[in-house]
Amino acid sequence: MSEVKKKRGPGRPPKELEITDSKKKYFKFFQDEKFRFLFGIFLLFFSVYSLIAFISFLFTWQDDGYMLDMGFFKMLSQAGKPANSMGKLGVFISKLFIYRWFGIPAFGFVIIFPLWALKLFKVKLRKFNSFIAKTLFIIIWTSLC
Repeated sequence: MSEVKKKRGPGRPPKELEITDSKKKYFKFFQDEKFRFLFGIFLLFFSVYSLIAFISFLFTWQDDGYMLDMGFFKMLSQAGKPANSMGKLGVFISKLFIYRWFGIPAFGFVIIFPLWALKLFKVKLRKFNSFIAKTLFIIIWTSLC
């Protein structure tokens, strides 16, 4: 029997743009229900943890000032106990988001992360993409001002 070659019509992408099997497996991993559920739970816990760490950082940043210039592993090896309610990891997360990167607008991530988790749980959210884009714009714009 002769092999029939499929013609590349307007509905098929060029051969160089086709997704290979390894890429399909990679993207399929992110669509797996277990991964979506676990990553959603992680985002929920991370947002609550971050909220408490950020609020605590607003009140204790002067007490933890000596830790703000340390790296993560050096901070973990220090014997001192931080004043932040969430411990050394809370100081580090707050240092990154508030002290180094975004300032007070970093609290916007505390809103974005749980919404993203709900989206991973396949909860229908109206105007999700628009809200996320506007919130990220506000976070970046106000941190630059």
